Amino acid sequence: MRKEVVVVFSYAPAGLGHLRVTDALYEGFPGKVTPLLMGSRDEAIKRIHRITSIHPWLRAGMEQMQYGWLEDVFTFWYRKTLRRENKKLYGQVLTLLDQRLEVPRVLLVVATHFGLAHQLAGMKEQLWKERKVKMELVVVVTDDSPQHIWMVEGADIIFVPSETTKKELTRYAKQQKMVVPRFEVVSYPVSPLMGRKLSEAEYLARKHQVNVGESNQIHVSMPLSGAAVGMDFYEKLINGLEDKSDRFVFHIVGRKSVNTSWFLAKMVGRGSVRIGASEIDREVVDSYKEMFAKTPVALEVTKPSEQAFKALYGPRQEGGCVLLFATPVGRQEYDNLDFLRRHNLMPSEGEQKWLWEMVLRGKKLEGKSGLKILAEAEYWRGLSLPVGSAKVVEFIWWCMENGILAKMMTGRAAARVFDEHKHELSSKGVEKVWEVVGERLAELEI
Repeated sequence: MRKEVVVVFSYAPAGLGHLRVTDALYEGFPGKVTPLLMGSRDEAIKRIHRITSIHPWLRAGMEQMQYGWLEDVFTFWYRKTLRRENKKLYGQVLTLLDQRLEVPRVLLVVATHFGLAHQLAGMKEQLWKERKVKMELVVVVTDDSPQHIWMVEGADIIFVPSETTKKELTRYAKQQKMVVPRFEVVSYPVSPLMGRKLSEAEYLARKHQVNVGESNQIHVSMPLSGAAVGMDFYEKLINGLEDKSDRFVFHIVGRKSVNTSWFLAKMVGRGSVRIGASEIDREVVDSYKEMFAKTPVALEVTKPSEQAFKALYGPRQEGGCVLLFATPVGRQEYDNLDFLRRHNLMPSEGEQKWLWEMVLRGKKLEGKSGLKILAEAEYWRGLSLPVGSAKVVEFIWWCMENGILAKMMTGRAAARVFDEHKHELSSKGVEKVWEVVGERLAELEI
């Protein structure tokens, strides 16, 4: 990319997911210029994200507005509000341009939050009139959830993780008589660094952890959510798994804040717990990647947020641990699980309930049904956990004793011939994003 182009990554402080996607795209950036990072200064976004994540009534209200006519009403109002109130962000954009010795012809902005995307789309015309700078707006949808707020009129490209999301957003745009932007279906942009292929020794160090008869440590990743929820659950889970075996080592990575300090203080000094915490979001993301680079993590207990897409890694890749999903919160997390089920990367809902019942009844995995499940497990990358920490402990241990986790470590999913949507399942989504963006800039003769 030439000097006539300034590249800006824009993200909002609403959880760590938007920053993780931004970071992954930055890792794989192919240009010779250094991209700039522009985060929203609106702390209200962070506060709203947290309170709607932890407060039951507000969370229920927010979930109601993610469906049906309420979604359309909310989307219409929110989009109008965002486009009208973008003066602060426009000021940031002008500051970035004023710092350049040479005024660029094109400002390429990559947005990973719908709020910022709408605000940026609303200033494109003004930026051209005042500065004669053309803004190319690229929007990256950070869940496989076709929520209508992600339909950003004025975006030049919107990247989505599946045909399902593309079709629904296109349908909505036509229904609302909007100009339909260019949609590109590209595998979710996971970190290229964490896609590194493991050596045989590294792979075996991970694989052997999930065998009950082994003596090596079992490394479990426990990322704290950006909204700092689920800490009570983590504490009970750690206690329960320690009772099962002294092999477990827990790696807690998250943001150090008023909301998490009590939990982190309780975990400090525990022999089985390793902590990577920071008050700076970008350092948290770096700590998480560093943990995987140094440790053969076998299991991760996490929300089915954007972390669900680590299922695109195979167990022979650095990020390819087995994913154990807590109860979903919000439409996007249900939709992400649906993405994994559609692609056979986790059990169907029926199979999952059957597995929970087997644990509850104290049954072993045997016979024809057991062989069928074990055969399917070779292609799974994740499992849904039952509700309640005690049940979760029993379920994880049962999956180890009955060989399900060991089968999930075979890495068959990476080699399986999928359905017609196999282009949605690569761990090289970042590479594809930049390929498409490069083609777009070439069309502009930049």
